[in-house]
Amino acid sequence: MIKFILILFLLSIPISGIYAENTLKKQQIRHFGYCELCGAYRYCIRKPTYQEAVNALRLYFARMGFKVAVIKHEGRFIKAIVYKNGKADMVLLDIRTGLIRSVY
Repeated sequence: MIKFILILFLLSIPISGIYAENTLKKQQIRHFGYCELCGAYRYCIRKPTYQEAVNALRLYFARMGFKVAVIKHEGRFIKAIVYKNGKADMVLLDIRTGLIRSVY
């Protein structure tokens, strides 16, 4: 009988406020979007130069308050690190479509 009362007591305790906090999610920033590099249809008729692509990437993230450090240019992709206030993310820019996506 004591076990039954104990079980009822434990089941009656509200557990809605008890949870494990995910601190990792607060530290991550992830990006997905399109910069204005290739217009409304998301495909560039003329391939932008490397400098045009880097400027478009910097302009896209400057609006959100982020800084950009370009790491590598390989084929049609530019790999860059985007950072702000100790938070960072590595992104890829597809030069042909203007697609920006997080690598992680």
